[in-house]
Amino acid sequence: MNPEIRPLVPEDLPRHCGRAAGERTVGLIGFVDGRFVAAGGLDYCESGEVIAWCKVTREARHHRIAFWRECRRVLEAAREAGHERVLAVASPIIPTAPAFLARLGFREVGTRYGMRLFAWEP
Repeated sequence: MNPEIRPLVPEDLPRHCGRAAGERTVGLIGFVDGRFVAAGGLDYCESGEVIAWCKVTREARHHRIAFWRECRRVLEAAREAGHERVLAVASPIIPTAPAFLARLGFREVGTRYGMRLFAWEP
């Protein structure tokens, strides 16, 4: 079955991602047969930084094309909004995260909080 993808609403983050929404968080969330499979988006920080994030379940692997397409869609929205840089950290518990970020066009720029830091600059 194809995932149902819709814009995030504030209550999605604590319910499905275990975190609160930032002051300004935008993104998408996906479900399959009513079950949460993935969410991701951008956090706009007070510092002016734009941080990309995602939370995926194992089931999201079965929907790689949709997941990839929606990640590209979020980055395209960032480009259209005029963002010159989007940051992301690669979780050390997801070994494929650095390669995935690189395929999306991010490049490694250092570390933050002990994790590898990547930047996307359109």
